[in-house]
Amino acid sequence: MKKGINASRSKKSYKKASIITATVVIAVIGTIFGSYTSSANPQALSWLNFSTFSLDKPSYTIGEAVTLTSRLSQEQRGEVVFTQPNGKIHHTYPFDGSRVKTIEHSFRIMPPSNDCIPTDLLGVWDVSFKMPLGLKQNPISFEV
Repeated sequence: MKKGINASRSKKSYKKASIITATVVIAVIGTIFGSYTSSANPQALSWLNFSTFSLDKPSYTIGEAVTLTSRLSQEQRGEVVFTQPNGKIHHTYPFDGSRVKTIEHSFRIMPPSNDCIPTDLLGVWDVSFKMPLGLKQNPISFEV
């Protein structure tokens, strides 16, 4: 009878230890992940880009300079398209990795003409990339 009680107790303590261990592991993972995401600026996560092209910050004001930088590979060539929140193309910028290995393109967020009012510039801008040869680059967004 004592063997049965001891076996039962060891199964219960094993289950209890497993539950406690699993809870601790989940808590540690949650703490690590939570501290990573809470320390990162949520807007920064939208512009963080682990590919070739990147912006100097996630949001800008009217009149402020936006800077796009890149380290290009030999085969990267195409055009960067800066699109305003209203869907109009603000401007484009060509690039060619066979000629230049790094780029740093800056422009000020200003109305390009009299038919654009400053409020047209407010919102989320898209930076997209047109590249031949099947090369892909994820778009980048920033806010004004």
